[in-house]
Amino acid sequence: MISPKLRAGLVGAAAVAALALPGSAVADAGGESLVAALKKPAVVDGKFYSAKQVKQRFADTKLFFVLGSREEVRGAVAAFTTRAALREYLRDTNRAPRAADHKLARAAWNGSESVFYQDAFLEGPSIAVASNSAAGNLAGNCLAWSWWNCVATWDNQISSAKTGYNGAYLYNWPYLNTSGGYVFIPGVDSVEVWRYFNDVTSSIWVF
Repeated sequence: MISPKLRAGLVGAAAVAALALPGSAVADAGGESLVAALKKPAVVDGKFYSAKQVKQRFADTKLFFVLGSREEVRGAVAAFTTRAALREYLRDTNRAPRAADHKLARAAWNGSESVFYQDAFLEGPSIAVASNSAAGNLAGNCLAWSWWNCVATWDNQISSAKTGYNGAYLYNWPYLNTSGGYVFIPGVDSVEVWRYFNDVTSSIWVF
């Protein structure tokens, strides 16, 4: 879905201060929550729910998701009611963000950035975000130009992703606002975001 939003892409001073902490909430506008956008089952705090059950039971709850190849194989995204529980899960599965290990470098892959694609299976136009930085408002990043006019932005366009050494957070609100929760994609991974949360990303933080 092409978003009509073409708001300024500059991250304000308050947003810049928040970039070091992905959980910061600084924006005052956004879309539906990730819970409402969920398309497939989720394991919430260790218990399996269908997408419909998640929407019914957690409609008013902010959830924090982990979506990696491990969760895709299981057929259910992992979800948590607290960020502490999410961090514990990442430690237990040995996927917590850590210092870059450049021994992991491989051909046609840059571990110092994460790349996000408009289409499934890492195809179509892409946008790269360097490690330890953010795309604070994807409505300010042009996806398609017609002459000198931007006719489509990157807001709500991401369908798949390939992460660098330490992974990335996807937010469905701009400026890394956690009001709708967030999705963490572990490092050194490739995922089909569209299977769970298609076209809902408005900002990104990359470790």
